[in-house]
Amino acid sequence: MKKLIFQQIVIAKIALIAMIILVGTSIFMPTFTPSFCRSEPSLVKLLLTPHDPIRITSDSELEVFNGSGTAEDPYIIEGYNITSLAECGIFIIGTTKFFSISNCYIDAKTVGIDLYYVAPGTATVINNTCVNNDVVGIALVNVGYASITNNTCINNGNGLIIHENSNAVNVNNNDFSNNEGEGISIRDSDSLTITNNICNNNKMKGIYAYDSDSSTFVNNTCNFNFNDDGIRLHESDSSTIANNTCNFNDDGICLYESDSSTIANNTCNNNKKGISVYDSRFSIVSNNTCNFNEYAILIVYDSYHPTLPYPGYATVRDNICSNNDFGIWLDDADDSVLTGNRCSENNKGIYLLHSSYSTVTNNTCNDNDQGLILDNSGVIPVVNNSFYNNNRSIVIYNSGSTTLTNNTMIKGGLAVWDNSCPGYLSQKFTKDSNWVNGRPVGYFTNLNDLSFNTSVYGQLFFINCKDITVSNQNFTDVTTGILLAYSDSCRVENSLFAENVWGTYLDHTLSTTLTNNSYKNNNYGVFLRDSDSNILTYNHFEENEQYGVYLDSASSNNLIHHNAFIDNNPEGTSQAYDGGTDNLWYEKRKGNYWSDYEKGDYLIDGIANSTDRHPLTDIPTASTPLSSVFIVGVIILACIVSLRSSVRKKKKTTKL
Repeated sequence: MKKLIFQQIVIAKIALIAMIILVGTSIFMPTFTPSFCRSEPSLVKLLLTPHDPIRITSDSELEVFNGSGTAEDPYIIEGYNITSLAECGIFIIGTTKFFSISNCYIDAKTVGIDLYYVAPGTATVINNTCVNNDVVGIALVNVGYASITNNTCINNGNGLIIHENSNAVNVNNNDFSNNEGEGISIRDSDSLTITNNICNNNKMKGIYAYDSDSSTFVNNTCNFNFNDDGIRLHESDSSTIANNTCNFNDDGICLYESDSSTIANNTCNNNKKGISVYDSRFSIVSNNTCNFNEYAILIVYDSYHPTLPYPGYATVRDNICSNNDFGIWLDDADDSVLTGNRCSENNKGIYLLHSSYSTVTNNTCNDNDQGLILDNSGVIPVVNNSFYNNNRSIVIYNSGSTTLTNNTMIKGGLAVWDNSCPGYLSQKFTKDSNWVNGRPVGYFTNLNDLSFNTSVYGQLFFINCKDITVSNQNFTDVTTGILLAYSDSCRVENSLFAENVWGTYLDHTLSTTLTNNSYKNNNYGVFLRDSDSNILTYNHFEENEQYGVYLDSASSNNLIHHNAFIDNNPEGTSQAYDGGTDNLWYEKRKGNYWSDYEKGDYLIDGIANSTDRHPLTDIPTASTPLSSVFIVGVIILACIVSLRSSVRKKKKTTKL
C-alpha cells in the first residue's frame, strides 16, 4: 500500500514538473508569474480529487472542511475537480465565517463559483480554474471585501460578476479571457480594486462597471475584445483607470456619464477609439499613448442632457497621439483644458467642435494634415503651441474671439475663415508673437491706403481693408500666403507663392487686382470665395496640385486674362475651375495660355460651363518689368522646388 502511494506521489510530481516546463517555455506566457490555475485546464483537473458539487447554506455546513472559520484559520475548500451537469459547482450563501476556495477545477452547467450574501471580508477565492460555465466562472452577489486572486475563468458566459453592493472587492492577477460576454462585469458595487488582470478576446467588454463609484482599475490587459470595449465605465464616478493596455477593441477605454474620473498612463492602440469620454464632467485624461486609432481621444458632451446643466470641464494633458485619423477631438466640451499633448502624423491633430471657452496651451502638433482646428469654438486662448510640417498648422473656422500668442509654425501656417466680417475682426493676435517659418504672422484689420512692399511677414491677412497694395513678397511652404477678406480695391503684385495650400485667398473681396505674381507647386494657386469683380492678369500658374485658379459658386463678374497656366491639376481635365456666374476668361479677344490646349475653346471645369474662347499660343509677358526681388525669388524657388520634389513626404489635401 505504501509503495502504491509513493508511486502516485512520484507520478504527480513528474506531471507537475512537466506542466511547469510547458508553461514556462510558452511564448504566450503572461508578464506576471503564472499561477497554478493558468496551466492547461485538462492538465489541472488530472491532479485534483474528483468531487460532487458543493452547496453551503449555513456556517455549520462549512465545518466539514479543514479550518476553524477565523480570519487566521479559515475553512479551506481546496484541490477538487468538480466537473458536473449541476447548475453550480460551488454555491455558498448566507455564511459569516471565513473561508477560502483554492486550487479547484470547476466545469458546471451555469456558474462555477457562486457566492451570495456572504459576510463582508470573509471570502477568498484563489488559484481556481472555472471553464465552460454558461453564465459565469465566478459570481459575487452582495459579497463585500472579498479577495479574488490568481484564478483562470475562460470559455464561460462571463469571467467574473461582481453585483449588488459587493463593495471593496480586490480582484488581482486573474485571467478572464475568451468568454462569451464580459471578462469582468461589475454592477452597483463601489470602491473596487481591479489590478493586473488579463481580459482578452471576450465577445463583449473586457471590463465593464455600471453604477459603481470610486473604484481603481490598474495594470489590466484588455485586448482583442473586437465587438466591444476594453474597459468601460457607465455612471461610475470618481474612478481611476491607470496603466492599462487596451488594444484592438472597439473603444480601448470608455467613460459614459462617469464624472470626476481619471484616465492616466494607459496604452490604447489599434482601436476604433483609443479613449472616449461621453457626458462625464471633470474628467482628466493624461499621459496616455493612443496610436493607430480612428480617434485617439474623443471627448463628447451633450449640452441638452438633463443631468449636465454645466460645461464639461475636461482636462486633456500630456498625451501622445500618433498615426490616428483624429488625434484629440472635443465636441460640445466647453471650458476644457488641452495642454502638453503631442499629436503627430494624424489627419487632424487637435479638433475642437462647439467647444468654446477652452484653453489650448503648450501642445506639439507635427506632421499632421491639420494641426489644430477650432470649429465654431470661440473665446479660446491658443498659447505657446508648436507646429511642424503640417499642411495647416492652425485652422480657425467661425470661431470668434480666439487669442493667439507665442505659437510657432514651421512648414505650415495659419488658416482663418469666418462667415461674417465681425467674426474675422474679433480675432486677437498678440503682435509679433506668432511665427511662421521664422517670420511673424501679419493680421491687419480696418486699414486704408497702405503699401506692403518688403517681405517681412510669413503670412498676411487683411480684414475689412481698402486700397492696400502688397508687392515683392515671398510666401513659401505656408497654409495661405495672403488672405483678403471683406476687403475692397486692393492689389497684389510681383510676389511669389510656392508650396502653399492656397497661394492667395479672396473671401468676400471686391475689385481687387492680382498681377505679375508667380504661383508654383501650391495646392491651389488663387482661390475666390464669394468674391466679385476682381482682375487676375499676367500671373504665372505652374504645377499647382489642384487648380491654378478656383472660383466658387458665389463668385461673379471676375476677369481672368493674359495668365499662363502650365501643368496644373495634372490628374484632371482642366487647369482652372469656375462655379460662379458671369466670369470672363478673356478680354478683347485675348485669353490665357494653357499648356494642355489643343484646339478650339479651352474648357474650364465647373458648373458655370465657362470657356476661354481665345486661348493664347505663347506665354504672355507682363507690360511692366518685374522687380528684382521677384526675379531673384523665382530663381531661388526653381532651385528649392527641384530639391524638394524628390523628398516631399505627402501630398497636400484637397479639402477646404
